[in-house]
Amino acid sequence: MTSTSAKLPQLETIDISNNSVGDEGVHALAASVEKLPCLKHLSIQSVGITSTSVCTLFQSLTKLPQLETIDISNNSIGDEGVHALTASVEKLPHLKCLSMRSVRMTSTSACTLFQSLTTHPRIQTIDISRNRIKDKGAHACSKFLSECTTIRHVDITHIVASVSGILGILKSLNQSFCEELHVGELDKLCISRQLALCHRPLCEGDHHLKGRQYNPSVDKTLDIISSFPLDSTHANRNIRDSLVQLSGENNWHFHTW
Repeated sequence: MTSTSAKLPQLETIDISNNSVGDEGVHALAASVEKLPCLKHLSIQSVGITSTSVCTLFQSLTKLPQLETIDISNNSIGDEGVHALTASVEKLPHLKCLSMRSVRMTSTSACTLFQSLTTHPRIQTIDISRNRIKDKGAHACSKFLSECTTIRHVDITHIVASVSGILGILKSLNQSFCEELHVGELDKLCISRQLALCHRPLCEGDHHLKGRQYNPSVDKTLDIISSFPLDSTHANRNIRDSLVQLSGENNWHFHTW
């Protein structure tokens, strides 16, 4: 890897996902990436690494000023690895997309991560789905969504939060720049749910804007798209009623199919 990187100084993308490189392979990668100053995209999904090697890798990434995308999903790096990544993210000013799906993150490291990303100058997309960050992590996510001005897309599917935790996140969207939020597990019975939430700018021809100038920075509504059946079970009625109430209070559009 070291000899190869020396020959490819203009390399912009490395994707070694779904290969059993393990900690040894990632240590070799860490020793090589600093020789790739143009690297923008790094994907190491499902490569069997742990916090042992990932800490070394993240330290090396701070020497890549152009890095825009990091995908380390499906690796058991745990809180130690997430903390190491958080420390590195602060030194990656061009980072736009961070995917950490199923990395064994808990609320401890999730809170630190969200706090760090809040003031990041360019972060737009974050995926922390399938991590057990629970209600404490959901609360940190709510704060992040309401304060971060660059975030546009977030996936928090299956974070094992309660109805209260998820609804707290939904409420924060009213003050957020987020355009799309993916959420799952919306009730205590853990019945599978999928929601897509997106801010869409209103068109100049929208009937309720007649008589005043269209302002794209202010005139936006929140479309709630629900892809789960709202059946007659008690749990589903609670979810439906909560979403309908929030829609009415915040001028959101609520759709189901």
